[in-house]
Amino acid sequence: MCGRYDLNANVNQLAFHFNVDELTITEVTAAKATLPKYNIFPTSDVLAIVSDGDTNFPRCMGWGLAPFWIKNINDRARMINARSESITERPTYKKIFQGQRCLIPATGFFEWQKTSSKSKQPYRITMESDEMFAFAGIWDHTTLKNFPNLGPITSCSIITTSANSLMKPIHERMPVILPKDCYHDWLNPHNQNIEQLQEMLIPFDPELMRSYEVSTLVNSPQNATKEVLDPLIN
Repeated sequence: MCGRYDLNANVNQLAFHFNVDELTITEVTAAKATLPKYNIFPTSDVLAIVSDGDTNFPRCMGWGLAPFWIKNINDRARMINARSESITERPTYKKIFQGQRCLIPATGFFEWQKTSSKSKQPYRITMESDEMFAFAGIWDHTTLKNFPNLGPITSCSIITTSANSLMKPIHERMPVILPKDCYHDWLNPHNQNIEQLQEMLIPFDPELMRSYEVSTLVNSPQNATKEVLDPLIN
C-alpha cells in the first residue's frame, strides 16, 4: 500500500519534470499544496498532475477519493489507495479510471515493516538516483450527495500493485510508479485503451530503487520536518 510519502522539490523542478507551467504550479502550491512536504498523510491536500490530452496542469486534490455517494466524509481516508487488480471492476473506480487519471509527484514514500507482534520499523523508499518520480493515480471532481454544502470536492487515490523484490521484505504491496515515457499515455483522457493502461500497473524496476530505515518520528503526521527523511542511526 502507500499511506505516507514526501515531496521534497521546488516549483522549477516540478515544472521541468512534468512539463507544466511554473506560474500555475506556484499558484496551486501557494494556496494549499505547499512545498516542500516531508510527511504527507491521508486526507492531506496534495499536488497532482492532470491533462486535457495536449497540456498538463497541476491541481490541488484531497488524498483519499471521495465518491459522490460517500456517507461519512472521514471515510475517504480508507480510499487513499486503489488496487490495480480490481480497478476496472469496482464501480467506484471503473468509470474514472477510463478518463480521470493523474500523476502524483513524489520524492520518496514510507512503508512499515512488521518486526514483532507489537512493533514496526519505518522505511523510506526512493529512486536510486534520488530523482523525483510519480505515482499512478485516479481522481474525481464531484459534489457529494450527502454533503452538498461542501461544494465540489476534488480528490484522488494512489494505485497500488504487488511488491517488487526490493519491497517484499518490507511489505507485500507498493504504489504503482510510472516510468517517465508513460506519462503522456497515462494522463491523456482520450486514451481509452484499457488493456494498454493496465499494462502500466506493474511493480517498478527494483534496480532503480533503494530503501533505508528511518526514525519512528515519521509515525506521527505532526512530525513534518526534514528530519523524518534522515537515515536511522543505530
